[in-house]
Amino acid sequence: MAFRLAASGEPVERIFTVSSPFGGSKAATMLNMAFCLTPVFADINPLGTTIQSLRQDEITVPLPSVVTTSGGTSLMHEANHGVVSVASQTFLKGPDYHRVEFNHFEVLMADPAIDLFHDFLFSEQSVTARCLSEGASQIVSRY
Repeated sequence: MAFRLAASGEPVERIFTVSSPFGGSKAATMLNMAFCLTPVFADINPLGTTIQSLRQDEITVPLPSVVTTSGGTSLMHEANHGVVSVASQTFLKGPDYHRVEFNHFEVLMADPAIDLFHDFLFSEQSVTARCLSEGASQIVSRY
């Protein structure tokens, strides 16, 4: 949503994402046909307007993105965290990706991800936030 706001000219200063399906979800393509009134499947459908617009928009603000890599499911035939593939989480060019070995749900309680978010959110300037997120990245990579 923040990408769409920024692309439409709204004053978005920075964005932070966790386990975001930037490339969409192949399963959502089929689920969208069965559950066409459920917006989430339309939003993460790789062929849908939301994901297609993400691919066209340029990222112009600081954007740390936590990529979760643990807890995969055999239902996806690629690296995943149980819900979203790693390839989808790292699909966009531009974000400052931070890989953590947690699954889609554990990451919300994981200290390394929380520290990264806290440092980024509560920094006074975007430039400071990027420096802090780089430092937090080193902490995250140890887990």
